[in-house]
Amino acid sequence: MLSKKLQIVSVIPLIMLLGSVHVNGAFNGSGHQRYTNPQRPQDACSRPLYHTNGTPLYYRDHCPAPNNIIPLEDNPPSDRFEAAHVAYSTGGSWVEAVSMDDFDRDGKLDMVVSTSYYLDPLRDQRVWVARQDTPLSFSLVHSATIGALSPTSLDVADMNGDGYLDIVVANEQVEVGDEGDVRIFWGTGDFSFIRTDHTAGNNPYAVAVIPVYNNYTRTLAVVTNVLSDFLSSYLGETGYSVTRTDYLAPQAGFNQLATGDLNNDGNQDIAAMWGQLDDAAFTEYFGDGQGSLSVGPSFPKHDRNPTAIAVGDVTNDGRDDVIIARGSNRPYVYVLVYAQDPTGHLALTATYPSFDMPESLDVADVNCDGINDLIATNSGWFAFSWWPGKPDGTLGLYQIEWHSFYFSHVGPNGAEMADVNGDGLKDYVVVDYNVNGVLVALQRPCFKNKLYLPLIISK
Repeated sequence: MLSKKLQIVSVIPLIMLLGSVHVNGAFNGSGHQRYTNPQRPQDACSRPLYHTNGTPLYYRDHCPAPNNIIPLEDNPPSDRFEAAHVAYSTGGSWVEAVSMDDFDRDGKLDMVVSTSYYLDPLRDQRVWVARQDTPLSFSLVHSATIGALSPTSLDVADMNGDGYLDIVVANEQVEVGDEGDVRIFWGTGDFSFIRTDHTAGNNPYAVAVIPVYNNYTRTLAVVTNVLSDFLSSYLGETGYSVTRTDYLAPQAGFNQLATGDLNNDGNQDIAAMWGQLDDAAFTEYFGDGQGSLSVGPSFPKHDRNPTAIAVGDVTNDGRDDVIIARGSNRPYVYVLVYAQDPTGHLALTATYPSFDMPESLDVADVNCDGINDLIATNSGWFAFSWWPGKPDGTLGLYQIEWHSFYFSHVGPNGAEMADVNGDGLKDYVVVDYNVNGVLVALQRPCFKNKLYLPLIISK
């Protein structure tokens, strides 16, 4: 009997384009498709193109391939975004906050913004909802008065579990008196809303939402107060009602909020940043998954006031961390990483230099390597910046993304990372006072070198 032997007789070049391939059940947590073949493919330089856990692995240096092989363009060290465009403008009045969400369930993200004032009564103190026509163009479909002087921040969620997105707005000032309040615009379908008004502490400033219950039937909205030493929370109920609960805070002030699982229990929590002169930088508030919070530990401020906060995994261990920006201008500005350990506790583990005036922070993968990076908006500059995440759990030197728009100031909900064009890559979205609207900078697609797999033939 003749024995059979396996021989490699040729190689087949395959071009792998980095982007999103929408196959149900084929994604990891960062939105990329997993490779599940036990044989790890390699590029022409014998470098693996996937991590051992199946997530994509990308290289930024050229592969010195044979002469008959032409490598595709590598990732540039910076310039990861296309030029910023004015995707939507109110035509007047300052835009304070933005959130990207799919209101009409067509698979494309729409935009909701709030405006304060700019001597334009037709556009001041309103909430605006714009439908996406293209990733860089949005059309107004709903506008309504807020009834407050300064709607500083907003967030979006299905508060009452009826299947429609609702808009929660924190108003720093009302028309009469010193006490601010919270407006909820309850979605009723077809871009229509019903507004209800709710009391808060003095001058609500930042708002964030977290889901409750295991089936996410309701949402908890949390608001900070400029002149009150407590957080106000609002648990969505059946219909258009909420239950308000207040939680003690170390101080009042112009504070910010970020959400994530801060103690590794599977429930979403709140990290509240205290941006004033006090001993605390931020405090943890632990969610129980049922709509209640418990006050956790506070972390010392050290030497400079915090200016922004984010929650996300920047240490590449699968657990959410807290990141705080501190200071104003170089060399006295930096970001601090409070890493979460396996027991669910946070500790300050790293400090990184920053570009000037970071007024917002967000966590997303912006260089297509499957590892989270850190992104900041730099007020007072024509730029935003980002720190590349590394496989060893550290951050590299920050990269600057220059553009033609000047950021005067970015509030607590004035910027976010969102996949605007549906390619699986997070794009940069930010409000801009100077254009009375919202800017979108699309993340550039990334490429791999040609992939070579051996063709196996038996005989």
